[in-house]
Amino acid sequence: MTVYAIIRQDIHTEKIIKEKFNLERFSIFTAGTVKNFIRSICKDISKRLPKDAELREIREKMNQDTNIKIIIQVKAENRIFVITDGDYNSSVAYKLMGKCFESNNYDGLINEYKNWETKDQLKKIEGELEKCNAIVLEGLSNILERGESLSDLVAKSENLSLQTKILFKAAKKKNSCC
Repeated sequence: MTVYAIIRQDIHTEKIIKEKFNLERFSIFTAGTVKNFIRSICKDISKRLPKDAELREIREKMNQDTNIKIIIQVKAENRIFVITDGDYNSSVAYKLMGKCFESNNYDGLINEYKNWETKDQLKKIEGELEKCNAIVLEGLSNILERGESLSDLVAKSENLSLQTKILFKAAKKKNSCC
């Protein structure tokens, strides 16, 4: 789950203004081919999209193993393509898209958003909830164990009280003759 490329394109000329690729997943021999493939997909999509298309998400299958997700957004005179793995979280990809319009440091953005799980607030909250749930379950189990020990202690104290009464009666009988 990674970001493969960020491409900024002029909306009128369809010329690529800026691009950054992250193709470390591919071998040296195939990385160039994948780069050209991504560029050609972006150019083809640009020709088919209306100029006023605000936001689109397209999924393509490169081969059996690799699905890609292409998110396209138009702002002002630019169209930005964010190409990710098919399993990449869409909400994080849209957040990355917004950052692409704000910053021209695509190297930093790709490195920052390489692993979407670190940027997904919902995933962080779910992790914290799981931790809290585990703590609560552990606390409840400790309380139940204490409850069992308390019931054992109550039974033992009742038994001890009964034995004390018997001992007291026996002592009273023995002392009554004196």
